[in-house]
Amino acid sequence: MSSRRRILVVNDDENLRQVLMEQLQIFEEFIAEEASTVTATIDRIKEQYFDCIVLDTSLPDMVGREVCRDMRRTGVKSPIIMLT
Repeated sequence: MSSRRRILVVNDDENLRQVLMEQLQIFEEFIAEEASTVTATIDRIKEQYFDCIVLDTSLPDMVGREVCRDMRRTGVKSPIIMLT
C-alpha cells in the first residue's frame, strides 16, 4: 500500500491547475489528480477517496463554496483548501 497522499486539484484554469499539480508531485509525497468542473469533481470523489481537495472558489458550473457545502452534506470528510 502506498504512503503517498491523494490530492484532487479542482480549478478551471488549466495553467494554474497544472502548476499546482506539478508542485505537489515534485517530491513524490502526493498523487495529484485533477478536475476542471464540479461535475468532474463529483465523479472523481465518488470513485476515489482523497486525502485533500484543493478547490477553486469560481468554477464554470457552480460556485466553489456551494460545492464545498454540498460535499460536506453528502459526507465528504476530506480537508478542503479553497483557492480564491
